[in-house]
Amino acid sequence: MAEFNTPEQLLEAARRTQSAGYRRIDAFAPFPIEGLAEAIGFHRTRLPLIVLCGGIVGGCAGFFLQYYGAVISYPINVGGRPLNSWPAFHPDHI
Repeated sequence: MAEFNTPEQLLEAARRTQSAGYRRIDAFAPFPIEGLAEAIGFHRTRLPLIVLCGGIVGGCAGFFLQYYGAVISYPINVGGRPLNSWPAFHPDHI
């Protein structure tokens, strides 16, 4: 753990640490520093894609649960509305 006064010192230390063979390092700054990600060897991950797929699957599963309860399992016609009234399943209308 170290603290640096300037962004240039942090970049130089990150480059030296990477060239010394350390691969699992991290660096933090209160503002973006150009070139810091490359200096510590940061690579993009697949996590955002996994989270997107999980959100889509979760949204579809939630809609299906509401659809099943309102249309298939216990259909009640209230006020002549259609059984599959998707705006009724949206959280803004509750």
